[in-house]
Amino acid sequence: MHSSNKIIFIAELIGTFGLVVAATGSMVYDASLGGIYGHYFVVAIHFIGLSIVVYAFGKYSMAHFNPAVTVAFFITKHVKGRQLPYYFVAQAVGAFLGSVFVLLVMGDYANLGTNYPNPTSTVEANISYEILTSIFLMGVIYIVVISKSLESLLVLQLVESLPWTFCFLVWFLVLQ
Repeated sequence: MHSSNKIIFIAELIGTFGLVVAATGSMVYDASLGGIYGHYFVVAIHFIGLSIVVYAFGKYSMAHFNPAVTVAFFITKHVKGRQLPYYFVAQAVGAFLGSVFVLLVMGDYANLGTNYPNPTSTVEANISYEILTSIFLMGVIYIVVISKSLESLLVLQLVESLPWTFCFLVWFLVLQ
């Protein structure tokens, strides 16, 4: 393995680990306390965790931490095909280790932070949320890839959190 590929692998593994610990760990921690902090806590910790790992590892691997981001960078020729296995394996291993860490340290509350449709929402609402978040995610990835700016990766991570915040606000203000 070439030294630059080792750096990418290590950065993506640790970054994905940190992202999973922040994202699922915040959900599990809040659920273990009976949900006293709520969704704002989860969104805030998710954003803080993303900010930290993007800032720490962005200069080494462009801070993908998500196979969808890696595929977008590959399609636009910002990542070479021979590097894809390093990204994908590192992301899978980092996510697995992050989940195991959360399970062993915090327990299996909230189904270990698993995302699944809200059973009280309609199928149409759940599909709409997924479409909305996918549009936001891929739109921002496209903007970041076109701008070729590392600073805009932080914006990507921020905007990835916005659709969930928007969906929560719609749920809280309209559906309650």
